[in-house]
Amino acid sequence: MQDRIFNYSSFFSKFPVINLENFILRDLSLSDNQRYFEVLSDPNVAQFLSDEDVPESPYKALEEIKFWGSLFYKKQSIFWAIVEKETNNLIGTVGFNSWNFSSQRAEMSYDLASTHWRRNIMSEVLFHVLTFAFTKMCINRIEAKTMTHNVASAALLLKMGFKKEGVLKSYRKVRSKFIDVDLYSLLREEWSAAKNKGIA
Repeated sequence: MQDRIFNYSSFFSKFPVINLENFILRDLSLSDNQRYFEVLSDPNVAQFLSDEDVPESPYKALEEIKFWGSLFYKKQSIFWAIVEKETNNLIGTVGFNSWNFSSQRAEMSYDLASTHWRRNIMSEVLFHVLTFAFTKMCINRIEAKTMTHNVASAALLLKMGFKKEGVLKSYRKVRSKFIDVDLYSLLREEWSAAKNKGIA
């Protein structure tokens, strides 16, 4: 998609819902706050999050939902809730923390309830989100950061075609300790090559 024909106002006119076989990527709702709190405060998940990303209470979770949910309506970026199709129950989130329009670059993050790990769910989610980003958002480069000890997340990014660019020393503070973070990137042409290899 050429930048000169991309219409940002049109893109932000209606929140894009993505339907998967068993899950839906939809707009975050204020009613998701309890589940959002439960998912991100789970020690299994929280161990891979910075201190500021772990809500201390359902109220704090509500404030975070307001922030992430507002990105689309402020025409800044987009963040989805990952919910079960049958129950509308939130099991995680995925989206772009930032979107640099002029450089056609975005930073992606994602979280998933530990009860749903090892079921190939995030692989399916990322496949559709990345496809959406490169075909609907006029993005050329996507970045993702993961803690160096988060082996599962690193493996997922590599599976999706990302390449490790380097290590960001003492980048995040987790439980009063500074943690190194690995930086990964994926370019549009690399994504096309990865899809041709049948990653999904």
